Amino acid sequence: QKAGLQVKTYPYYDPKTCGFNFDGMYKALKEEATPGSHVLLHACAHNPTGVDPSEDQWSQIAEVMMEKKLVPLMDSAYQG
Repeated sequence: QKAGLQVKTYPYYDPKTCGFNFDGMYKALKEEATPGSHVLLHACAHNPTGVDPSEDQWSQIAEVMMEKKLVPLMDSAYQG
């Protein structure tokens, strides 16, 4: 924000299930994100939750990213 960027968040973690809120994230990307928006995604070991999308969920995320012309920024820490 200090760099002049407009920062928004999307649902990710569901504390009720201690799991991934796929429906919330997908809906936010599909309905709220504007074309050209950059979306920060964690490749695995999401910080701070440790919750990751399934392979099928990643496919659906990729589809909506392409459909909406969103720009993925991948954080893939802890790979080694």
